[in-house]
Amino acid sequence: MQHIAYEEQLKIKHKMVLDSLRRIGHLQSPPLKEVRPSLKRFGYRSRARLHIRGGLVGFLALRSHELVPVEECPILEPQLNEALPEVREIARRVPGLSQVLLRARREEGAGAMCVLFGRASKEETERALSGLELNRVQDIVWVDPDSGQVWALRGEESAFEFVAETPLRCTAHAFFQVNPSVTEVLVRLVQRAVGDPKGKVIWDLYAGVGTFALTVAKNPKKAVAVEADPLAYGDAAWNTREGLRRPWVEVIHGAVEEVVPRLPPRPDVAILDPPRGGCSKEALRAILRAKPKALVYVSCDPPTFARDAAEICKRGYRLEWVEPLDMFPQTHHLELVAKFSMRVELVEGPPPKPPRFRRKGKA
Repeated sequence: MQHIAYEEQLKIKHKMVLDSLRRIGHLQSPPLKEVRPSLKRFGYRSRARLHIRGGLVGFLALRSHELVPVEECPILEPQLNEALPEVREIARRVPGLSQVLLRARREEGAGAMCVLFGRASKEETERALSGLELNRVQDIVWVDPDSGQVWALRGEESAFEFVAETPLRCTAHAFFQVNPSVTEVLVRLVQRAVGDPKGKVIWDLYAGVGTFALTVAKNPKKAVAVEADPLAYGDAAWNTREGLRRPWVEVIHGAVEEVVPRLPPRPDVAILDPPRGGCSKEALRAILRAKPKALVYVSCDPPTFARDAAEICKRGYRLEWVEPLDMFPQTHHLELVAKFSMRVELVEGPPPKPPRFRRKGKA
């Protein structure tokens, strides 16, 4: 979408969300707000997954396996573009390398982390990189193709992300949002949806490295973070126990559909941040059976959000608002936050039946 004026991009994205809510969510007048713009329109992206073919580094063409080599990408943060020449040298040296994930370190003046995916063993990769001088690539992390375990061949295997004045450890390719300034806005919107956390029980489902449990749920009665990915779970546990020492947060490793049925029902708020495919039927069913008083849904895909929103509304919730954020300028992707509230009759139970009176003269 780089050929389209930015203001027009926002209008197109707003219409995408509206169409999804009407067509898939069956909400003809949804409470949809305008798209919040990104502070940066270019040079905003703090991580990128690059593909490698024959030593060439680039992106795959749309709906294709054809590699498009890149010398520079205008949406990447400057430090990532500065690291690309060194990434190309790494690609030429390491045999069997298929992908790299390039991450910008957040510390001032820091370079980039390069996470390697391929067939070469750790020892082969170390030999291939022997003697290579690097300036912009600060860390090189190798991912075991079989176990998924990670090793730092140079530098560190983890870096810190900072959001809402909170440092969060994020290891190698564990998920984190790619646009730092919009991520700040995202967290503030979730905070607004949750309200005052004091005295509340809050679930952070699909928790990643614990972003919402550790930034939004400050000093609640209890917060539970559920994450299935081993890397992200390890970071969430470390951030909770070692990094920030939040005793009120419990971090559980497992799939949402398996963990939620074991939790005490009726939390005050459940925050959902599922992957692009949305919640599985089993996960959404388990969440709705637990009857949270409110749901805060974070999504990067309007059609799957609209699908899940239709089911949530069928099960006794009201969609209060939806606010899209332009997390990914110059692309057709976006992020959104929505709040659902349980209808009063479901919180308080059905009204009592009126007493039955016998008419006079009747037995």
